[in-house]
Amino acid sequence: MYRTGPRYPSNAKKASPSTQCQNCLEYGHWTYECKKPKSYKARPTRTQQLSKPIKLQEPEVPAEFLDKRGLANKLLSKKRDEKNGKGKKRRR
Repeated sequence: MYRTGPRYPSNAKKASPSTQCQNCLEYGHWTYECKKPKSYKARPTRTQQLSKPIKLQEPEVPAEFLDKRGLANKLLSKKRDEKNGKGKKRRR
């Protein structure tokens, strides 16, 4: 059986005003509908990108994490104190 029309129903969405063409970089039409020649955008090569040094940023660390003993030691000592009766008052 031969088909003479489109393979699927033509209820395809039309390009919205925010749709950008990848050929001419203008808005309002799809790339396959573009009638203008391709615009060339010069971009750096991968080698040029890799040759640039990466700027490392120091993360902001809360003061409680800067302690050398560590958070686990604080929690364990707090539990140990509670177990020994130093942390809370006992009711009689």
